[in-house]
Amino acid sequence: MSESIEQLTGRVGSDLQKVEDLLKTSGDRKIKIRFPRGFLRRASHFRGRYWFVRDNNLKRNIGYSLILSDVYR
Repeated sequence: MSESIEQLTGRVGSDLQKVEDLLKTSGDRKIKIRFPRGFLRRASHFRGRYWFVRDNNLKRNIGYSLILSDVYR
């Protein structure tokens, strides 16, 4: 690949900013951004790691919160 990681991430960041700017000017529109397969780990992955938590609702909430951490990553 002729493009470096730095160049590619710079372009991605710039394009995300353009999306944000367009959304601000065009109003509330439903837009989906597709993450690469496997980038966001499944809630079941995280729930399995917290076997010691007995409350299923709490375990599910932990799983979804950690998926959000993948988005931030």
